[in-house]
Amino acid sequence: MPQASRRCGRPGCDEVAPCPTHTPKPWASSRRRASLPTNWGSITRSVLADQPHCQLAYEGEWLTARGPARCTGTSTEVDHIGDARDHSRTNLRGVCGPCHTRRTQAQANR
Repeated sequence: MPQASRRCGRPGCDEVAPCPTHTPKPWASSRRRASLPTNWGSITRSVLADQPHCQLAYEGEWLTARGPARCTGTSTEVDHIGDARDHSRTNLRGVCGPCHTRRTQAQANR
C-alpha cells in the first residue's frame, strides 16, 4: 500500500517534504562567499568555458591501461586545486557537482 507523503512540518506550510522554502540550504551559514573575489562570477565563467568537462580522476578506483580514468561529467562548478584562498587561474579547475561534493567531503574527513 502506498505511503502518504510527508508534509513540511512548518505551521501553515502545506508543501510536501522536503519543502523548497523551509529546507535549510547546505551553504546558508557558510562565510565562504565573503572570501571570494568580487569578480568570482567572471572567473567561474572563464574556468567553465575553458574546461567544459570534469577535471577529476580517482586514483585506485577507475584504473585503465592508460592510468586513472577521468569523470565524464559536465563541469558546473569550480574547484580549488590547492589553497582555497588562492583564486589564481592556475589553482582552479572545472568539475561536476557530484565530484566536487565527493572531494569536499573527503577533504573535510581528513
